[in-house]
Amino acid sequence: MLNKTAVFRQVLRPALSYKRADAQKYQRFSRSLRRHCRCLILEIVNLIFNHDWLFALFGKLNQKWRLIESVFLAYPATEEYWKAYVYSYRLPKVKWEPWLAGLLRQNGKFAVMFVISASNGQFRDPANEKSLRHVAQRMEYLRQLFAAQRKTFAGILPGVLFGKRIIRETHEAEVTVKVVEQAIEKVKSLF
Repeated sequence: MLNKTAVFRQVLRPALSYKRADAQKYQRFSRSLRRHCRCLILEIVNLIFNHDWLFALFGKLNQKWRLIESVFLAYPATEEYWKAYVYSYRLPKVKWEPWLAGLLRQNGKFAVMFVISASNGQFRDPANEKSLRHVAQRMEYLRQLFAAQRKTFAGILPGVLFGKRIIRETHEAEVTVKVVEQAIEKVKSLF
């Protein structure tokens, strides 16, 4: 007579592996569907809202109500990030041309988020300095259109732009200094 372990191995394990395989297929399908929905929504948002005349209209409203504090530029840290938000055919078009990605809220103020598909290695490449200048100029133009107080950049981009003398000041450096000062004061208050 077979013991319980042998029955499990012969009968139940294959059945469980089929369920596991079905669950993995469902997860892959679900991830793919969510990715497609994100990409499609961003395509539609850009088709409708990514127009300078509309940004200028929002800027006129912002001059009155001061809701939009900054324009923010992000970029993908890895290939997985851009795959999650951009269709592959769109990548060359947005490599050095910021396109609308969303609205961020922080401390009661809003930032309009733009993205490009260029990455860290491309920022450091001397051959791309002209493209970097274009990105910085475009972000400054968008800041003016939105009547925002500042433009900000994600990751290493502020340091690269500052190091190449494409921008003269970085808001990120000021914020970092303030955060460090606050941390020092908190530590001092503990003792």
